[in-house]
Amino acid sequence: IKDRALEMFRDVLRVVEGHAGLTGDPQRPFLLGARFSLADIPIAVMSRWCGGRAWTPQNLPRLETLAQAVAARQEIAPIWARHRL
Repeated sequence: IKDRALEMFRDVLRVVEGHAGLTGDPQRPFLLGARFSLADIPIAVMSRWCGGRAWTPQNLPRLETLAQAVAARQEIAPIWARHRL
């Protein structure tokens, strides 16, 4: 059951990457391109759940670009680090 739940979660992340308009361009990493929005935060956090820190870069590079851009924001970086996201 655990393995199937993990695969289902990863399927959700694949759908997000495939349909959210993410480009993978570091200059336009967010859901709204170059413009950061609050919607970017939960998606970036979800990319780290269930072993995502190791899995996401290799499997969902556009989502990884979003997560790195969110983590680099001055207001978010300390929280990201504190929770080891």
